[in-house]
Amino acid sequence: MKEQKTNAAKILIIEKKKNIAKDIKNNLNKLGYEVTALLDSVDECIREIFKNKPDLIMLDTDLNRVTNNISFSDTIKEDFKIPIIYLIEYPEISVLKKDKITEPYEYLVKPINLKNLYSAIEITLYRERIDRKLRESEGIYRTIFENTGNATIFIEEDTTISLVNREFELLSAYSRDEIEGKKSWTEFIAEEDLEKMLEYHKLRRIDPAAAPRNYEFRFIDRYGIIKEIYMTADMIPGTKKSVASFMNISEQKRLESEIIRVSEQERQQIGNDLHDGLGPHLVGIKFMTNILKKKLEAKQLMSEAKDLEEINEHITQAINHTRQLVKGLSPVDIDADGLIFALDELLNNVERLYGIKCNFEHIKSVSIKENIVAIHLFLIAQEAVNNSIKHSKAKNITVELNEVNGEITLRVRDDGIGIEKLLDRRKGMGINIMKYRARIINSSLNIGQNDTGGTSVTCILKKN
Repeated sequence: MKEQKTNAAKILIIEKKKNIAKDIKNNLNKLGYEVTALLDSVDECIREIFKNKPDLIMLDTDLNRVTNNISFSDTIKEDFKIPIIYLIEYPEISVLKKDKITEPYEYLVKPINLKNLYSAIEITLYRERIDRKLRESEGIYRTIFENTGNATIFIEEDTTISLVNREFELLSAYSRDEIEGKKSWTEFIAEEDLEKMLEYHKLRRIDPAAAPRNYEFRFIDRYGIIKEIYMTADMIPGTKKSVASFMNISEQKRLESEIIRVSEQERQQIGNDLHDGLGPHLVGIKFMTNILKKKLEAKQLMSEAKDLEEINEHITQAINHTRQLVKGLSPVDIDADGLIFALDELLNNVERLYGIKCNFEHIKSVSIKENIVAIHLFLIAQEAVNNSIKHSKAKNITVELNEVNGEITLRVRDDGIGIEKLLDRRKGMGINIMKYRARIINSSLNIGQNDTGGTSVTCILKKN
């Protein structure tokens, strides 16, 4: 047989019988391998491994077990990561020795066949190279998974969480052992977001491109604390599993809410200044010009009186413009019934301008301490009404405002085409704006189909 040469691999032989060891060494040399040592004891083998780590060990099965039933080969594989080929002298007794071998190996017998020996070595080294690359890849991906900076999980098709990283443990306040294979990701989702996310979960497994990769939702941890999350999800190629990462944006949302709250206060203050400051001044000037005009007319100074009338008309326009600015800056009056009056005016204008029948159902008075909260409720209602006008083709709109047991409920219903068809027209719907305003005032917002098939927008505010 023609000798097959290969890149030299260092091989350590540990065999009780020197003649067998020398026979193997000669054959290995013919094949182009380097034999680092011929040994007949375990202690010598360990010293040799530390001195000159080989690529492969050929081990006499009789030397495999040393003391206290501890497998020497297991130590080599686990501690030194070196592949092993077992040397069995007589094939007829190999069955008796299989209890000493924990997994299938290539068996070599005497006399050693050079072709079989070459195949056994190459197969073993090839497997080891593959295993090493897999271990390296697994180590790299595990490192990335654990240190990505975001809470990350692997999700099975049945919604079970199969793998979590340290960041998800911190986010959820559960340990890895409590989550993996035991919990569904649905257990961490706020009720108002769950239906939408379950739909995305199913859709992603049918057509990954049809489901959004990024969206926000509210996450509930072990202690019931709600956290604002920005999520990225995608399928793992060739599987029904998905991977999802979670970025906690609660602090960002809090700061955004605070900025909006401050800006709303400033806007309201500007509106109040215009209403209480500039407005009265303009009215006073108008009053004075009227008196002056009468004096000029009494003195028969008609040309001057006419000029003054024109000035008076400009002042009137300035007063009207100021009132419009005040209404835009502060649409809800500060008094207790300000929200009721603002909603009533909104619906009257809708009936007058669009010919849509509007109905306003409310209790006599709704008490809201902060005017900013009332303004956001009004703007939610205004957006919902605008959606009914522009998108739903509604003929009737009903707004309800009630307060029961410390909860204020604002509901806008229409008899239009329904929420599912509306969602097909995602552009310009303003749903995210309504949800954002609801979160700012710590209220819940639900958008769904009502009994008539139209759309219902319900905002529930728990008073402090």
